[in-house]
Parts: sequence; C-alpha cells; structure tokens
Amino acid sequence: MPMLGEIRKSEEIGYNARGQKWVWSACAICGKERWVLIKEGQPRNSKCFPCSSKINGGARKGSHHTQGTKDMLSQSMSGYGNPMFGRHHTEKAREKMRQSKQALFLELDEWWTKGPRPSFSREKNPNYRGGKVVLCDNCGAELYRRPCRLKSYPGAQISRKHHFCDHKCMSQWQSQDKEFLSLVMKKRQPNKKGNSVK
Repeated sequence: MPMLGEIRKSEEIGYNARGQKWVWSACAICGKERWVLIKEGQPRNSKCFPCSSKINGGARKGSHHTQGTKDMLSQSMSGYGNPMFGRHHTEKAREKMRQSKQALFLELDEWWTKGPRPSFSREKNPNYRGGKVVLCDNCGAELYRRPCRLKSYPGAQISRKHHFCDHKCMSQWQSQDKEFLSLVMKKRQPNKKGNSVK
C-alpha cells in the first residue's frame, strides 16, 4: 500500500499515459485514497469522483479550464490553425446568411407575438399517409386512426373493424358483446386431453 504523498510515474502503477506523474492522495471529503494526476505541481483533484459528483452534480460542473489550456486552445485556432485563415466569405454567401438570420428572427417574432405555430396534424403534415375518423364501439366518441390501425391482421382476438378509446371501453364492450363472449368460451372448452384449446 503506497504512503500518502508518494509520487510515481504512470508506468510504475500500470497506467498507459507515459511520462505523467501521479500522487497517492486522500479525498478531502470521504478520505478515500487513490492515485491523482499531478498538474502544475499540484494534485488535479482534491475530491474523488463520487464526492465531486454529489457536490457539483457532475464531474465537470463548476470546474473551469486553466489559463494554460485557454492559451493552448486560443493558439490552436489562430493563424494557420483556423480553418478560415486567409479566406473570406463571398458577397453571395454573406447575403444567404443574412437572409437566413432574418427569416429566423421573423419566425421567432411571429411565434412570440401571435402564440404557438399552426398545427401540422393530419392533412397539413407533409408526411401524412391517410387515415380516417371512426367511432368508439362502446361510448361512441370520435377517434382518429392511422392506416396501420385500420388493417386487420391474422390471429387478432378483436378485429380492427372495432375501435375503442382505451382499455376501459374495450373491456366494457367485451363483457357485453355476445359474439366475443361465445368466441372466448369456445376457446376455453377442453379438448380430448382436458386442455383448453389455444
């Protein structure tokens, strides 16, 4: 077991990152001991991952890039590192971006001043593939059904010609429909071996 404050290299403790140094440190909250990466002469984290997650709500929440990291990112995106270095947008491209921004802001203004957008349900939707309004067989309420809900399939216990609002309506209809009850009773009749027919 390493001693607190002991420093070792990555290769010595079985880590793949070569050349980095690690210190055996204890969590400031729970006291759990673990290897912590050394950054700029100091342990990178004073708390273990579970404690940090509980306090901050996430491993990176509340943490910030160091000044060295900010400088590195800034340098990597400046000069030749920037994909737009030495290039300029054409007037046509600028006009296109200008129009797209104007359209976006006009749409947002319309949304905020006139309320929500118009509905794109059923015929108004470009992906609409048909369907029709049917009545619930139990209570008579109007229901909209897509084409896939109108087709019958082999082996269905209830034909797709029957439609219901919910399971409550369906169970009420099943308890009153004589044709359905006779079908259920016929399936429950025992065969020669005494097993019910499935």
